[in-house]
Amino acid sequence: AAWALTSLAVVFSTSTSRGVDLFLAIPVMALGLSLAVVSNVRLLERAASAVGNASGRLRATLRLALAYLVRRPMRASLTIGTLATLLSVIVLYNILIAKFANQTRQSDARAPYDISVLMPTQQAVVLPPALQAQVATSLSIPTRSYLGPVQVSSPVGTPALPHQERLSLYELTPDLVSNPPMGRDMTNRLHQFPNDAAAWRTVQNDPSWVFWTRFNTDVQLTFVGPEGAVTRSIAGDLGDPILDGIIGSPQALAPFRYLPLGSTVLIKAKPGVDPRVLAGQIRAEFLAEGAEVTAIADLFRQRDVAFQLFASVPVLFMRMGMVIGILSLAILALRAVVQRRRSIGVLRALGYRRGEVVAGVVTEAALTTTCGALVGIVTGIATTYLYLNGTLIATPFGFDVLSLAATIGLMFAAVLLATVAPALAAARTPPAQALRLQE
Repeated sequence: AAWALTSLAVVFSTSTSRGVDLFLAIPVMALGLSLAVVSNVRLLERAASAVGNASGRLRATLRLALAYLVRRPMRASLTIGTLATLLSVIVLYNILIAKFANQTRQSDARAPYDISVLMPTQQAVVLPPALQAQVATSLSIPTRSYLGPVQVSSPVGTPALPHQERLSLYELTPDLVSNPPMGRDMTNRLHQFPNDAAAWRTVQNDPSWVFWTRFNTDVQLTFVGPEGAVTRSIAGDLGDPILDGIIGSPQALAPFRYLPLGSTVLIKAKPGVDPRVLAGQIRAEFLAEGAEVTAIADLFRQRDVAFQLFASVPVLFMRMGMVIGILSLAILALRAVVQRRRSIGVLRALGYRRGEVVAGVVTEAALTTTCGALVGIVTGIATTYLYLNGTLIATPFGFDVLSLAATIGLMFAAVLLATVAPALAAARTPPAQALRLQE
């Protein structure tokens, strides 16, 4: 487990294949911690002995589950490791989703504009006096629309297949630098820049660097211009979801001067003015010019819905995998009951009641699940922490507590339901089974 964590820390600081290494390190760390836990389960016997001072039968029930778990360390480790691996990936996505949701809420709260107007082939937008009277401030950004081959290499250095994509190319003007569409703080920034100011300076002065409006930053983009391929590196993400494309200096966008020059106008409505009503009036005014007018609140809502749909898919698959792991645990419990008929008969002959046999089998499954949950949570937190600090800007570390608690609660409920039937079958074993010399 320590080797996996150390390898991750080194890889995140020196390599580009971070996603692959992350998902290789998770099962290694989960299996290592599972072996460590199962190898030291005997330490829990001290707790069982302490409980025995209050209830001898409770102590016997607990030690029964512990004894069977300790006798099969490899099988127990594989079971715990499987559950832990699945849960650790759920924890990873849980943290990433909570991080993204927290960042978007903060960025949405400080968005300084209410309406976005895109004029594809018109450099200036002049509002009628009646509409201008409802506007507090506005920002005009020179914009070109690129439609053609794009290669997205992420992480940088990895091969990428060309595909057709439409991107807006926003020119970095002094007004845009002074009044960014989502505030000066970036949602994400390449790790090599110590702060946002360094990223801004690089994009302003180095034409090989640009911003873009998507979450990932370890990216290199390749376009096709009149003189051949045009490659740009991403310094950070800025402006999502108000803008959609890349933001660069005039020198960075110089290869695309042949494209028609339009403008994107961001508008802040005056207090008391409904942005959606104003957006509808502007849309009606410039409909003939082909203007795209959108209330920014609607863009926020569309992005949140799209992200929730995207995030629900991997979590759903992980929960399905968790169900498979729990079913395998139930199969192991049933197999164990069949293999232990003679030993359970001995226990019944020694005075174990049926309820205590049921409790012992269920406790063994619950203890295995608890170990898997603890190992999975520790693995998920440790690997995600290294991933975030090695690839993204350091931000507050948090969980979607309700989602994670619901997953763990459902996991325990499913385990109990899956092991009740084998436990009841074990409880019906007669004491005379102890007399059999072989199964």
